[in-house]
Amino acid sequence: MRLIQLDPSLADPERVVRNLRFSTDGRSLAAVLGKPDSGRRVVVRYHLGRDVGTVVPEPSDEDENREDGPDPAASPDLELVAEVLADYAGYDRVRLTDTWAKPPEVVELPSVGDGMAVTAVGFAAGGEHLLVGLAGGEADACRVLRWDVGKLLDGDDPADALLDPVPLADGTEPVAFADSGRWLAVGTSQGAAVLFDLTGTRRPLTVTAVGRRRRVSQLGFSPDGRRLVTCGTTTVVVWDVASGDELARVAGPAALTGFAFTPDGQHLLTSSADGTVCRFDTTDFALADRLAWGLGPLHSVAVAPDGLTAAAGGDAGRVVVWDV
Repeated sequence: MRLIQLDPSLADPERVVRNLRFSTDGRSLAAVLGKPDSGRRVVVRYHLGRDVGTVVPEPSDEDENREDGPDPAASPDLELVAEVLADYAGYDRVRLTDTWAKPPEVVELPSVGDGMAVTAVGFAAGGEHLLVGLAGGEADACRVLRWDVGKLLDGDDPADALLDPVPLADGTEPVAFADSGRWLAVGTSQGAAVLFDLTGTRRPLTVTAVGRRRRVSQLGFSPDGRRLVTCGTTTVVVWDVASGDELARVAGPAALTGFAFTPDGQHLLTSSADGTVCRFDTTDFALADRLAWGLGPLHSVAVAPDGLTAAAGGDAGRVVVWDV
């Protein structure tokens, strides 16, 4: 077991580690670090070999005065970061930063306008598309916009980089995304998950993931794309993508805060508010193991692409890394 501090300068006890993930090469970790209910949230990238963490992109004076907004998102390779910018009209602009460019390359998407707000940002499975969730406005035209990241970074007109939007039912507030390549899953603040077949051969499928008005804070597909997992405020639920049937409802001794599949799909790991990580066998979702390190509440969990290492995020910017 190894305990790391993502960034000592941000080691506020109230700054929790959410949305923890490994890079596609397994050499780095990234997480959203911020207070649960208020204050600016940032993406911190930690290089495991160098034992150093940095905020990406580096904050500017404008950022330090920025109001709280939806969580920022990092691409699968951790090179790109998407952030929602707030102004007097609401959270209505998105900034995309290529953090590996020297100097970092920044693209600001146009304001959505019409009284709408950006409620979530994310990336498609391969990082080729930027996902932006919109809600509100007089027409209540809720939807998910998809942008071609390559075109945006090449300097193309954002209008030319915009793909066909994904429509949502009126009054639906998207708050989380998952992408399997074929399927796009959208988690909502109303406690549902909507699955869209991006090939257009099947109609959207909606599942009620958690209780009414409990937001779906995290979604993810199994490695084979056949199952969808949703995480609400207290429960992790496993769904069959083809039918929409509930396969399992995973519970723990305390509220479950995150999940991650092992790359072979044989196990599902969950993090918990009681400071434990549980490992479930995906054949029957029986509890196989429970781990605890005495670190206090855990808020997220991730497994490296090689399946040999896992990590869990706690309070004060702390992360525990262990061999699976």
